[in-house]
Amino acid sequence: MTFHPNWRAFGKRAGFRSIDQMFDTPKRLGGVVIFGTTGIALNLADKAEDKGIRVLRIRTGD
Repeated sequence: MTFHPNWRAFGKRAGFRSIDQMFDTPKRLGGVVIFGTTGIALNLADKAEDKGIRVLRIRTGD
């Protein structure tokens, strides 16, 4: 599934809103893959872990 931020409607909050939408779907997520350490990526990881969803964090440049 792909969730696209609606930048026009929500401005800077669009990324965070799309994450909330992802968790509001009736289908259960099997896991999420996080690339980077932006606020949006970390927000997604935290919310997934809080819901018991597996999180794979990909770190680059270490």
